[in-house]
Amino acid sequence: MKTKSISLYIFTATLFAVPALAQTEPKQEKVGTERSGQMGQRSKEMIKRFDKDGDGKLNDAERAEAEKARAERRKNGGPGRPVGGRVREEIIKRFDKDGDGKLNDAERAEAEKNGDEKRQKRNGGQ
Repeated sequence: MKTKSISLYIFTATLFAVPALAQTEPKQEKVGTERSGQMGQRSKEMIKRFDKDGDGKLNDAERAEAEKARAERRKNGGPGRPVGGRVREEIIKRFDKDGDGKLNDAERAEAEKNGDEKRQKRNGGQ
């Protein structure tokens, strides 16, 4: 009698478990380092400009060429230059309303807002 009860219990549990297992979807494993939707606009532009073989990625040679172009832009004062020295002085001169030689939170927020607006204009309002 005890064996029949255990067998009946296992049979009933199996009947409920099998459909539940069938309804769960298998886990999808992440393949590679796919970053679609997370890649920034600059990265997309760099790939578009420097990806000579058209594989959607920058190999070592393409990356070296991109870094060389970036260094050249920095040297000539173009986009990508570090915020320091003369650029920092210009920002402080323009946004330092209280004249203490540094930006407080409100002045910094104004400078960042101005920079965001400039970037949006440059990128076509995106």
